[in-house]
Amino acid sequence: MSLLQAFRNLSRRTRICVGVGLFAWGLAGLRLSGRVEEQFGLTPTEEDKAALAKFFPSITAVDANVEDASPINPDFRSSSGSGNGGNKR
Repeated sequence: MSLLQAFRNLSRRTRICVGVGLFAWGLAGLRLSGRVEEQFGLTPTEEDKAALAKFFPSITAVDANVEDASPINPDFRSSSGSGNGGNKR
């Protein structure tokens, strides 16, 4: 008997209690994890944060004015977006 089948065989009220219990367990973990990290000294230092920030992608804003742009494919505006690679047919 699988775990899912055993869970489905429980009464409706028992399934609701199990679900609420799991929800409460997760909520307690989210609320208490910060305090536990501080007590055990597991909070990240500034150099840890800086080392982690190196792995974040950088986002650069680009001007949306297409008239001034010099694209690699000068015929890019005529593409219908049909997946034909910009070929006019």
